[in-house]
Amino acid sequence: MIANHTSNHNRLMRGFNWMSYRPDHEVQCCPGNVHRAMPNFVARQWLKGSDSELIAALYGPGQIRTDLAGVPVTITAHTAYPSEQAIDFDLQPARAVRFKFTVRIPGWCHAAKLSLNGQPLDLPLTAGTFVPVERLWRPGDSLRLDLPFELGLQRFPKGGISIDYGPLTFSLPITAHVEVESGDSPTISAGLSTKNYIHPVPKALPRISRPGS
Repeated sequence: MIANHTSNHNRLMRGFNWMSYRPDHEVQCCPGNVHRAMPNFVARQWLKGSDSELIAALYGPGQIRTDLAGVPVTITAHTAYPSEQAIDFDLQPARAVRFKFTVRIPGWCHAAKLSLNGQPLDLPLTAGTFVPVERLWRPGDSLRLDLPFELGLQRFPKGGISIDYGPLTFSLPITAHVEVESGDSPTISAGLSTKNYIHPVPKALPRISRPGS
């Protein structure tokens, strides 16, 4: 996506300098909270559908230990996604047990493949859906999900375009210039002075007169 300080196609906050390449903007809570993204991602990687269903909602390397249908189960996701295009799930229930293991097919993927212990599964793998695999799972079972990346375009207002490759969005190489700003944000300097929305509180608040007082 090509953006500068005048770009105005951000779906969440229109205008100002929110689309420009810069370390921060006039709202300082975003740069300080960016480190929360990965813990929140990991916390939502696995979801419980019921006492007998586990959902792999977000993909990345990880492991979960939980009870399914009353049996302890460990599931490990082996992958470097999104640097590679497949996830291998190693399932280790304490004993053979029937439960539902559900995987997510991303909305951009139209050629997903799912295989169990090396054998392809004949299931509808529609883009943008969750696919349950319900069976009697045994220790050592392996489920592989292949998600071939596809090139795609997204169009935004004001002529904005992004080029996507699977879950990734391409970016032009940008030579960074680091400079410490000692004054206000360019947005504020351009006219949004703090005096427009910050009002000092008087030392002595005026007395409010009420009828009969």
